[in-house]
Amino acid sequence: MPDASAYATAEQATPTAAPEGTGGRDRGIADWLGLGRGFDARKKGREIGSWDNFGDEGADDADEIGWKGGAAPAEDVDDPEFAAAEAARIRKLVTERADRDLVEKEVWFVATGAEEVGTFGMRAFLAAHKEEASDAVIINIDNVGAGKVHYITSEGMVVRYHCDRRLASAAKRVAREEEMDIRGKDYRGLTTDATPALARGFRAMSVMAFDINGRIPNWHWKTDTVETCSEEVIDSAADFVAKLIRGL
Repeated sequence: MPDASAYATAEQATPTAAPEGTGGRDRGIADWLGLGRGFDARKKGREIGSWDNFGDEGADDADEIGWKGGAAPAEDVDDPEFAAAEAARIRKLVTERADRDLVEKEVWFVATGAEEVGTFGMRAFLAAHKEEASDAVIINIDNVGAGKVHYITSEGMVVRYHCDRRLASAAKRVAREEEMDIRGKDYRGLTTDATPALARGFRAMSVMAFDINGRIPNWHWKTDTVETCSEEVIDSAADFVAKLIRGL
């Protein structure tokens, strides 16, 4: 695998594989999307070649397989102008910050899920992609909606796991050279998705945000809403991670 791979988490995403002991009740994300084990995303992307080549084939089967995307206003779904505008917006979001230093690296964005019930999503992902992840660096983006962004130098409630030295050195260098007010922090809270990776010997580091008292803002509380998220903090975390990957 190329120099760097970044992994981020989303607590409510479907796990990549069914946890042990569930008897197969929870299907993996690949099965949910209807993808076989031999599906190669990069090969398929080369075959498609362009956004303009996405056709309507399979549209008649939508009711059978279920909707796989996010929510959209019902009144606009069948509007061709709305669809074209959305496609243009997504293309812009994907490409506007692209640069050679990032494009030349293979970056995976992984929504693991099932973090707070035993990090089952991350554990399933590492088990399914052990070979690919062995050469990668794992950047866990966790709780960056408000507060002040930090990179985590060590974590774990009982057993302490230090982050990858190369990542810590790169994070310190990026913060200094880019004049970003981001520092390292020792985290002693609950397990993150980086914890099982570190415990298994993978090179990993978390990026998180904390308030002035060193706590995660609005964590597990009724104030944890979209309105309390800071666009500035989220942008700061995204910018820091992007620059970190560029420098690896």
